[in-house]
Amino acid sequence: MDAGRREGRVAATLHHVTAATLHHVTAATLHHVTAATLRHVTAATLRPHSV
Repeated sequence: MDAGRREGRVAATLHHVTAATLHHVTAATLHHVTAATLRHVTAATLRPHSV
């Protein structure tokens, strides 16, 4: 019975690490995309429009 409990703990740890990694990667990607988009929009807005 102890081996089953240990397997459950390993599975839970793996799940936690995987979820945390995925969350971090997703958050970092979202942050990067948002920052790049904002920078692009800001540059386009500030650039004087030639008529």
